[in-house]
Amino acid sequence: MQQHALMAIAQVTEPDSAVYYIDGSVDPDSGRTGAAAITRGTELCERTSNHCSTLQTELVAIQLALEHAHHRQEPTVMLHTDSRAGLQALQQPHPKDNVGLITTILGILQSIAAQGQQVKLNWIPSHVGVRGNESADAAAKRAAGAPQVLRAAPPPTTPQLTF
Repeated sequence: MQQHALMAIAQVTEPDSAVYYIDGSVDPDSGRTGAAAITRGTELCERTSNHCSTLQTELVAIQLALEHAHHRQEPTVMLHTDSRAGLQALQQPHPKDNVGLITTILGILQSIAAQGQQVKLNWIPSHVGVRGNESADAAAKRAAGAPQVLRAAPPPTTPQLTF
């Protein structure tokens, strides 16, 4: 499985791409959450709001990578994620959940495209030994354990709020 994943990654990744591996983490016992993006030895990690969903942490990880890539102005950006749900959420024409996060991410993607950058998002299998993905997973877990929330994720939808 690892070899197949590595071959698929090599096929879709252009040689001069800025490559990011991203992941989110939710500790089911404590409710603490975190998001991370890894690129060329740089680790972008943020503790997110308690009790975020896995999807929210994955979307925040995508946002972290895109913000970093936008700032660096790399011509081609490749994001590898093990979150099918995150990729599917970004493809919804009229999302009902996580609208704020999705809208923010789509806005960043538009800004990136406007400055001539190309972004590709690619699904990869999780926990098959892909080093970048394993590093992002570990970084997201560390971020979830950080003492201070750095990014408050909005609630998925108003009806899901409980007080």
